Amino acid sequence: MGTASVLSSTAGTINTGILSMMAGQPEGAVAAGIGHIAMQFFSTPIMAGCMAMLIPGLTLAFVLPMVPYVMWMAGIASWLILLCEAVVAAPLWMLAHMTLNGEGLHGNARQGYALLFDVVFRPTLMLFGLFFGYFVFDAMSWLVHQTFGVAAGFALSHGWLVSNFLGMLLLVWMFVLLHMILALASFRLIAIIPNRVPQILGFGGGERIDIDAFSRDVAAVGMAGAMQNMQRALAPQERQNEGREIISPQMKKMVASDGGKLDTTMNKTTT
Repeated sequence: MGTASVLSSTAGTINTGILSMMAGQPEGAVAAGIGHIAMQFFSTPIMAGCMAMLIPGLTLAFVLPMVPYVMWMAGIASWLILLCEAVVAAPLWMLAHMTLNGEGLHGNARQGYALLFDVVFRPTLMLFGLFFGYFVFDAMSWLVHQTFGVAAGFALSHGWLVSNFLGMLLLVWMFVLLHMILALASFRLIAIIPNRVPQILGFGGGERIDIDAFSRDVAAVGMAGAMQNMQRALAPQERQNEGREIISPQMKKMVASDGGKLDTTMNKTTT
């Protein structure tokens, strides 16, 4: 890695070549130049391959574990919105019980009772959805781990070196995407159970936030931010070397000690 870093840097290549020439080894300068050209040529595909493997790893390491938390936060926000609706609608709901037929109050406010049921029981039903979501995701993840290698082996069985290498990159992305889809489908139970149970009892669903869209938006924003940070961190070495001196201070001292007769293309000294 250290040699690759030196060869990929213009300043490092020039300094290495000058030291080789001063030591009476011109072949070292030629080797440094060839190594610099090779690193400049292969740096783009190497970095592209590293990025292709880095992004799925970051997704599995950081995005996937946060899916239950994101969907749980969306469920809590939906319940708080429902609670605010209940606070505003409760006085008007009481008026819905009144009748002018002289028979007092009667149960003619079904939607109000449905809202009350959602406010009281939705947190408990969300907990059941979270527990069952972990159960479903764990079972499906185990099944994927047991069968994905077999399916991938069939897909790669008739390929050759280059096609199998590209296929491996694609299969890694597919493996990560499959786990993300399973996570989103499993932890949707946080919203499904609180919506389906009231409907079974004859009430309407009380969901106020689309948890699926919310989780997808959060994941997309998080990955976009991570990509921008990685692009800034993995900027080309030449861009990082802009504004820096190419000849190191040690090399300047060596040139000065030589009587000022050493002439380079980057720094010319005369007496």
